[in-house]
Amino acid sequence: MVIDTMTATAFTGNPTPVFILDHLEGWLTVECMQLLAREMGHSETVFLRRLQTPDPSTYAVRWFTPYAEEPFCGHGVLAAAVALHQTHGLSSVRFEAFSGVKTSAVIAPSTSRAGATTVIMTFPSEPVDQTLDGAETVKRDFARALGIREEEVVAIGRNSLMDIVIELNPRIDFSAANMAIDPVKLLKASPARTRSQVVTGAWGRGTFDFAKRVFAYGSEDQATGSTYCVLAPYWATRLGKKNLRAVQTSARRGQVDLVLKEKEGLVEVCADGIKTVEGHILNPIIAKPTNLTQAKL
Repeated sequence: MVIDTMTATAFTGNPTPVFILDHLEGWLTVECMQLLAREMGHSETVFLRRLQTPDPSTYAVRWFTPYAEEPFCGHGVLAAAVALHQTHGLSSVRFEAFSGVKTSAVIAPSTSRAGATTVIMTFPSEPVDQTLDGAETVKRDFARALGIREEEVVAIGRNSLMDIVIELNPRIDFSAANMAIDPVKLLKASPARTRSQVVTGAWGRGTFDFAKRVFAYGSEDQATGSTYCVLAPYWATRLGKKNLRAVQTSARRGQVDLVLKEKEGLVEVCADGIKTVEGHILNPIIAKPTNLTQAKL
C-alpha cells in the first residue's frame, strides 16, 4: 500500500510505499527490494517483516530510496505504523532497522479527518554537534545556492546523521509557493558526506513555531520525519520551549507536533498518515520469482 505521510489529506504529504512480507518465507533479496523501490519511484520505500519474538508487534524494517538502502527514515516509520495498524490491527509497534536504529510507534486517538491515522513516534534526539557557519566559504556558498544575501543566513550546523541545518532570517518566506530552491546547487554547496540539507526558520505564519524544507541527493523530500531528530533540539534551544509545532512548506506540505524529551535523549513526533493505494506486485522480475509473486503492497 501507499501511505501519504505527515498529512491527514490524501495526495499531500510524502507518498510512501509499504511492503509487508510476513506471508513470505523470508526477506526479499536486496536486489529485489532495490528494484521495487526504483519501480515505486518515491523518496523511500518501506519493507517490513515480523521478528520471531514472543512480542507479535516487533518488526524488522528496511528503507530504500530508488538508488540505495537508507539507515533511517522517519516518514517511513509513520507509513509502516499506519500500514500495520490497518492490516494487522496493531496499536503499537516496535521497529528494529538493519542499521541498528530502534524506534517505536503508538496509534493515538485521531482528531483528524476520516480515513487518517494519527501516530506518536519516538525517535532518537540527534542535536547539532558541529557549527559550520564560521567556515571560510560555507555560509557564502549556501547563500549563493539559495539566491539570498549572506547575512540572511543566521546559522549553519551539522549533526551526527550528517544533516546540515541552514537557519534563515525569519523574514524570509522560503515556502515552495514563494521561493524556488535548486536542490542540485544545495548539494554542490554541501561539505562531503552530507546526508541532507535542511532549510529552516522561525515561522510567524499560522500556528507553527518553525518551518523547514528538506533536500537530499539533489532533489526535494516533500515531508520528512528523521530531520526532526535534529530540528526538535535545535528549535527547543532557540525558542526556549520543548513542545513545538512544525510545518514543512514543500509543494505537498506536511506538519507535525513535537515534544523534546531531553533527559531521555528522545524526540516524540505526532503526525498523521492516510492510505491512498493498495494492491499487489504481480510480475516476477528477478531469478527467484517466488520472491515477488503476490508481494503485498
